[in-house]
Amino acid sequence: MASFEQPASCITSRCVFSASEISASLSASSTLQGISIVETINELEGRGVGFRSLTENIDTTTPGGRLVFHLFGALAQFERDLIRERTWAGLKAAEDRRRHGGRQAVITPDKLEKARQHMASGLNLREAAAQIKVGKTALYAALKTEKTGAKHQA
Repeated sequence: MASFEQPASCITSRCVFSASEISASLSASSTLQGISIVETINELEGRGVGFRSLTENIDTTTPGGRLVFHLFGALAQFERDLIRERTWAGLKAAEDRRRHGGRQAVITPDKLEKARQHMASGLNLREAAAQIKVGKTALYAALKTEKTGAKHQA
């Protein structure tokens, strides 16, 4: 939950032009990061402070405003759940088709072996990378990955 510095003894409501203002202030604040707008507004209400948004016409100081606010919150949660469900279904379908996400490996085992041969014959890493037509950073990463034993499969 949000932790506010001073009690809201003299504040009766927080009025903003748009509800996005409160979400922007939440993401900018290090102490409130990751806390949802709903939790923050519930915290304010617990301290006797209402919330008013001029753009969305939400006023949590009235029963109708609280209803609208909670409906928006429920719809937002429903949308997040649908997105999560569709994402997992897509990942499962891709897995069933034996498809894997991400880019294909730039350096195949054959290219890696050729690069090793070039380096054994005296070329440096940059020259070996140019010979097999890959970037030096990609070759360096492939050699490092292989050295640590964590081979990446394409």
